[in-house]
Amino acid sequence: MQFAKDILMTRQTLDAVKMAERVIEALDLVSQVEADPSIATSNNPILLSANVRTPVEYLETVLSRIRNADLPNVLIAMRIDHALQILELLPQFHNPELSANIMYILLRMNMNQLLASGKAGQGERMERLRDCIKEKLEQRRDLIGLNVSIMKQKLRKE
Repeated sequence: MQFAKDILMTRQTLDAVKMAERVIEALDLVSQVEADPSIATSNNPILLSANVRTPVEYLETVLSRIRNADLPNVLIAMRIDHALQILELLPQFHNPELSANIMYILLRMNMNQLLASGKAGQGERMERLRDCIKEKLEQRRDLIGLNVSIMKQKLRKE
């Protein structure tokens, strides 16, 4: 029985490393386009296959395909500079739930390293990120509230 558990754990670890490599590849694509804006993203085969327009959307797609239970294992397999890069890109994501989940995991795992890095503006960056996620979540809440009120009004008419 222990052998089966060991095989399962090894498989989960290998899967997490493979998913982390995909995330790092997406981060590399974002870095390449940021370094050289003349790189054409409209005919990039990676972006076309994922049906997205920008490298940041591709990164968000890659991260959203990871199960929530596996996300901490994937993010812990990456270096701190990758974590910082993801934190900087989170405000550009369209999915606030994913952004909040990733921010929570990265901050919980890397808080000591972030504080020890001594990079100026980390606290300010985190506050901007928090405000951005909060605003997006409030927009979702308002949209859900509007949809609920419209459904109630339709039910009253019937």
